[in-house]
Amino acid sequence: MPGYVLGNFFIYSVINAFTPGPGNILALNTVTNYGYKKGGPLYWGIFAGYYVVQVICAVFVFGVSAFLPDLLGIMKYIIDRICHGI
Repeated sequence: MPGYVLGNFFIYSVINAFTPGPGNILALNTVTNYGYKKGGPLYWGIFAGYYVVQVICAVFVFGVSAFLPDLLGIMKYIIDRICHGI
């Protein structure tokens, strides 16, 4: 896997980790109600869990592209059709 792919993945993950979503709203609510000391572990748990999911997705896509390159082409075609209309 080229190095720039890992760099792009890291940038994408950092941006998505800090954008509003249900986990971040829960963490904000918890920290607001109970303070950072009690809400901090929840926040870091959500943060770590998000990265675990992102790494699993990256490994899956890399595995598909390495072992089943034809399937990746089919997946790209389906996504293109969904995004741009059939």
